[in-house]
Amino acid sequence: MTSNQKNRKAEVIKRVSPTNDFPALPARLSDATIGRFFLIVSPGFEADAERELRGHLAGSGFEETVKKEKGGVSFEAALRTVLAVQPKLKVVTRVLLRIAVFGAKDFPKLHRKIQGLPWKTWLKPGVTIRARAASHRSRLRIKKRIEIVAEEAVAEALGIPYQEESAGPQILCLLRLDDDVATVSLDLSGELLHKRGDREDVGKAPLRESFAAAVVERSLEHLKASGKTFEWIEPMAGTGVFLHEYLRSEGLLAEPDVAKRTFAGVEFLAIQTSKKYESAAAPLMAVTPKPNVKLFTRYTLIETHTEQRARASELAPKGLPIEVLASASAWASGEEPRFIVVNPPWGKRLKAGATDTTAKQEEFLLGLEAQFAPAFVACVMPALGRRPRLPKGWEQAASVRFRAGGVLVAASFFRVRSRLGENKALPLQSVDKQD
Repeated sequence: MTSNQKNRKAEVIKRVSPTNDFPALPARLSDATIGRFFLIVSPGFEADAERELRGHLAGSGFEETVKKEKGGVSFEAALRTVLAVQPKLKVVTRVLLRIAVFGAKDFPKLHRKIQGLPWKTWLKPGVTIRARAASHRSRLRIKKRIEIVAEEAVAEALGIPYQEESAGPQILCLLRLDDDVATVSLDLSGELLHKRGDREDVGKAPLRESFAAAVVERSLEHLKASGKTFEWIEPMAGTGVFLHEYLRSEGLLAEPDVAKRTFAGVEFLAIQTSKKYESAAAPLMAVTPKPNVKLFTRYTLIETHTEQRARASELAPKGLPIEVLASASAWASGEEPRFIVVNPPWGKRLKAGATDTTAKQEEFLLGLEAQFAPAFVACVMPALGRRPRLPKGWEQAASVRFRAGGVLVAASFFRVRSRLGENKALPLQSVDKQD
């Protein structure tokens, strides 16, 4: 091994653990167990996840462990805290529990290290693992072989025969080999976290709720800094995903039905309840944001799905002024400055091109200006071709690129100073900034 390889390996170990000796989890997990965790997010939204997590951990004593990394956020916390916070996360894809970090240059050592972990006491009876591997600059490169070795090792530790296609309950185990260092994690989420468990009326190509939540959060930074109140307008709303995520984040919607959304950490791990927290009324370390109902005076959804219009009364929790319209022609302007948030159907309906959508984007933005005269706009647009020319008075405040359904798109944020004000608290951010 060259000196450069040794230095890179040391950096890998240092990145996944502050010390070279990764602290082992206890043989029996309890809700008081302090572990190391990693939040997976789509590239570009790491800063959003970090900010959200710090809010949830406020006052827990673990805020200082939060660290933004490429592809996610690492932190330490009590297991009970993470399980309580997980259903409230908005922009995160998965929550991982780090269970081991060790050197692995060959398959026998990989097998031995994984088999030596206390799987019998970590997993509930009848549960095994489903492995998923990734390898970078390591001797062990064949991902399928890494996965089989891991699954065989766990089966042996549990004293059961290995079955490549197991019919029983499985928890996802992620193995990442980087410069011959293996990081082993358990997925505490199960289904991806954008599946909230409280929406069934999704369209054929809906924007993920986690993306919608991130777009809303970034918009709120600018709107709150203006000191004004706004009308929320969501054209081409479909299922109203942006408003739904905003109301959910403000605590104005009921929590998801647990029967519709379960979490792998609770379902598959054998977690003991510590005596201090046996009471169902015992507080969990999780901070819920206080509702901010003064930012918007009314909410308008335009061109929603038929089912959504039929559920208009359900969209107005606690008497909020929410109007659901069949078309923009039915909208009547008010006195408040307007906030527009929209994910247009660029393909079939707007017939945007497959390689350059600039002309359609310019046409669409001009239409928003003519129809609504907005003060601030958040719009999801294909990241194809040159940047569109903006309507007179508009300026781009920020932009972040991500992939939605495999397509590269940009969430772009525009403001109109004459309607929003100078907004000196938030200067213009660099365009296409990848946090």
